[in-house]
Amino acid sequence: MNPSVLRVTRVIQALGIKMAVTLRPFFAKDLQQHLAWAEAIDARRYMSRIFPTRFDGHSTENNPYFCWFVVVNDDVDVGSVWLEKENVDDNVIQLGILIGREDLWGKGIGRKAIEQAILSSQPVLKASTVRLNVRKNNMHAQACYTACGFYEVSQGFKTNEHSERIEFFTMERKIPNNRVNQTLA
Repeated sequence: MNPSVLRVTRVIQALGIKMAVTLRPFFAKDLQQHLAWAEAIDARRYMSRIFPTRFDGHSTENNPYFCWFVVVNDDVDVGSVWLEKENVDDNVIQLGILIGREDLWGKGIGRKAIEQAILSSQPVLKASTVRLNVRKNNMHAQACYTACGFYEVSQGFKTNEHSERIEFFTMERKIPNNRVNQTLA
């Protein structure tokens, strides 16, 4: 990020000025920046996947299995969020989010992005439940998800490629039927 933009962002935050969080579609041209965000925060410490499961490495548009967005904070791209289905007819969608700057964690950006992504994806994915897995040691993400109305439904673990045990919570949130037509305040 441009050092001048970073300084201005920090001043705005220090003054307590609310930042505008919006979403835009994720395009193939955003992939390099997405990878840079993942590297900048060492995403493998927090998440197992940094892409939608059915992402083929190229096409991000008009996909019936996922909706993927870039998170924009005060006109600066800062991360991405996606919702996806395993099967087109599923009534449950999985959430993934990556905010690529640790200095922006805990500022409400993820919460706002998640809310907007759920609303924006409903016309395409048409689900009644959003589900996610979050590592037990990822307290920032757990706080964000709880603030968004997610609740724990189960616990589990998996073993990564280094034979390390990774414990996680599965969390869910229902999507009311009228959410498709609502707008965020």
